[in-house]
Amino acid sequence: MGREVKDRVVITCRYVSVLLASILKAKGIPARCRSGYANYFLKERGNTYYDHWIVQYYDKKNKRWVNVDADNDYKVDFNQWDFPHKEFRWIAEVWLDVRKGKDSHENYIHEDRFNGLDNLAYALFFDFHALMNDEISYLFFPTVMDSKDEFFNLDAFELEKIDHLAELMLDPDKNFDELRYLFRNDKWLRAINTPLLGDNDHFELKKTD
Repeated sequence: MGREVKDRVVITCRYVSVLLASILKAKGIPARCRSGYANYFLKERGNTYYDHWIVQYYDKKNKRWVNVDADNDYKVDFNQWDFPHKEFRWIAEVWLDVRKGKDSHENYIHEDRFNGLDNLAYALFFDFHALMNDEISYLFFPTVMDSKDEFFNLDAFELEKIDHLAELMLDPDKNFDELRYLFRNDKWLRAINTPLLGDNDHFELKKTD
């Protein structure tokens, strides 16, 4: 806080998590970013959760993934360097609960002002790509829903396809092979639009003899 404005950098939890995961990987420690929701930094707002990125690293000795939030020095009643599963709202769980009517998308906020099923879908794809070691930017969106109009025109089969992806992501270790297969082979789930790439820039290579 004491730095001159010219010496400051404006970043978000995503960049903090990518940096920490990169450091851990460079040291030979398996690590992965995760996109989801949390409210432990704004508990005064009740049952409202905000989009957030954390890191998981693998503790080989105890054979488990450790949840870490290095984004800030939070005043919480748990260890933010090894916090329990229940303190983070995993996007796969959120998506499925909202789709089944067990929860409301209004409880989950992006950028302190946006909510909606489309925003949950984006968070789900961020998490899916992060699990595949591809931590995409906030400006990257699946080609099939890179706008609200496209998302809300998805048919029942396409929404069920996202449901299936979320179900696999409930246990990414158990289902890793299937998740990786989808990532490598299903263009619908893999192709991403960016500020430099649009729908017409994606093509498939054909095998030749």
